[in-house]
Amino acid sequence: MVLVGFGLISLSHHGVSLEEIARGLLYVLHLSPERHLCAVFLRAATRLQDSNLLVLALAGLLYSLMRFAESYGLWLGRVWAQWLALASGAVYIPLEVYEAIRKPHFIRFALLSVNLLIVAYMAYLRLRSRVMTAHLLEEID
Repeated sequence: MVLVGFGLISLSHHGVSLEEIARGLLYVLHLSPERHLCAVFLRAATRLQDSNLLVLALAGLLYSLMRFAESYGLWLGRVWAQWLALASGAVYIPLEVYEAIRKPHFIRFALLSVNLLIVAYMAYLRLRSRVMTAHLLEEID
């Protein structure tokens, strides 16, 4: 995400239009510009201005930094990272439920299931930690 953001910003300063970048990306990925989502992507690229691009790049940078911090904290077993993982995974659940109901497909249900498992596991870790802490405090008293 960070590299994509920096790449877009650097290309936009070299006189390359965002529409050209978007068309090139579709070409490299062997996607037809006539497909619905590709056409939406191209329309968005033509409407996006340099000032909006900078905002999007900064938002992408912040998102990436948050994910790096979460990964680092989980690697080290930090409590705050478990809370962050729980919250960041739970944020996507309503959208995933909506998409799975709107257009049922095995992949959508699989992604929703995996996300629910991750969120449930993180909630279990936090609950177990609280229960263990409460038991330790009772033993000390």
